[in-house]
Amino acid sequence: MKSAEACDCTAEQLLLARLVVMQCRIVDALGEVSVEQFRNPRPEGFIVMRQSGGGFDLVVEFRPVLRLPALYYETLISPGALQERRAHLLACIREKAPSIGKDLAEQQLIEQLEEGEDHWDGRKKMDVAVGILSDQNTAFKALSFVEKDNELVLPAFEETPRALQPLAQHVLGSLDLCEAKLT
Repeated sequence: MKSAEACDCTAEQLLLARLVVMQCRIVDALGEVSVEQFRNPRPEGFIVMRQSGGGFDLVVEFRPVLRLPALYYETLISPGALQERRAHLLACIREKAPSIGKDLAEQQLIEQLEEGEDHWDGRKKMDVAVGILSDQNTAFKALSFVEKDNELVLPAFEETPRALQPLAQHVLGSLDLCEAKLT
């Protein structure tokens, strides 16, 4: 509440801004997961996304054994299945532009994985991000980043994704800080 007052906004607006920043970081990390699987295929193991020690930074890494707390993880696909998937995606790119070379097609594949709306297995990155943020522990972590307050209140709040508004209301309601519904 003190941070929100210092930034001249409501607790709801500040929490929404924090959740939006966290969501953007998660979407970026999901893009890293996609690319990492195509660049460094392993026969077995996991790609893990975890929160770093401070701020909103997220770390994406390969783990042969899943032993640490993770915001998100998935099992690596087998090298054979990976090559099939890669060949299919490259064929789709080359079908749209038949004159394109193999190297340029692979570059475009990586760009699509990094920037595309879909995660490599077809799930929407934004949906997965909201799902991760819906985990209570992650949502409450968003309350603790005081050093980012001034930076976070600068973006326009009308751009806040609607999917995060109920989450912010739930978190603030759990803390008995919010009585009014978010608009």
